[in-house]
Amino acid sequence: MIQPVVYNLDNKTVLSEEMITRIGGYLPASRLEKAERYLRTVDRNNCIISFFLLLCGLLENYGIRTMPEISVGQHGKPYFKDIDVSFSISYCDSGVCCGIYDRNLGVDIQDTDIEFEEILNISMSCRERKLIERFNAACATGLVGINLAVRSLENHECDHCVVAAASIEPCQSGYYIAENAISSDGRTCAYDRNGTGFVPGSGVAAVVLKRYGDAVKDGDNILGVIKGVAVGNDGNRKIGFAAPSIRKISDGKEKGT
Repeated sequence: MIQPVVYNLDNKTVLSEEMITRIGGYLPASRLEKAERYLRTVDRNNCIISFFLLLCGLLENYGIRTMPEISVGQHGKPYFKDIDVSFSISYCDSGVCCGIYDRNLGVDIQDTDIEFEEILNISMSCRERKLIERFNAACATGLVGINLAVRSLENHECDHCVVAAASIEPCQSGYYIAENAISSDGRTCAYDRNGTGFVPGSGVAAVVLKRYGDAVKDGDNILGVIKGVAVGNDGNRKIGFAAPSIRKISDGKEKGT
């Protein structure tokens, strides 16, 4: 069994109409007939490109050189009639993607043309926008945000903080494996001896922080209490990416208490 594979093309400007026509020559007549039914040129091209990506995936992962017979299920989803390989196709004006696997899978991409600044302008006042601090600390972003919030509360720069972290992949195209960090088998098994790492994906989380005395006074529903926090970096003083320096972990614990 192969790992799930997703192919995507997010810069279709590199393909000329002549090249699209040449690509269509690799597809069965039934697929080309389906593509020609679209009224918009972009939809026709997307249909052709998506099935070409599928054909490339079949050749690369299964050694299949010609498109197997495709049937359509009761909900309109296409599937291979005679081979045990699943595929899923999705496209929008700005991109095309195709996933293939030995089990059922689904992929979906959509156009997202609203910039972050536009969202802020719609949802917040000018004063509120000035209070927002944005930063990126990779996988430590959320915890670094908590550290900054705690310091601001301790210094009475504010009375409460909202700390949020997000990882959004609207057009995720698979991921690279990193030993002992990013899963090699496509599964996340937290705190399990069989775990080989985590699977990257999309998610968002947020917490509201207040000084403990203020939260008690206001009758807030307290879910947890932060006893100490610190930020450190072990640089090259570690065994590997997934094995932080014991000395720097100790230093961080001392700083946070």
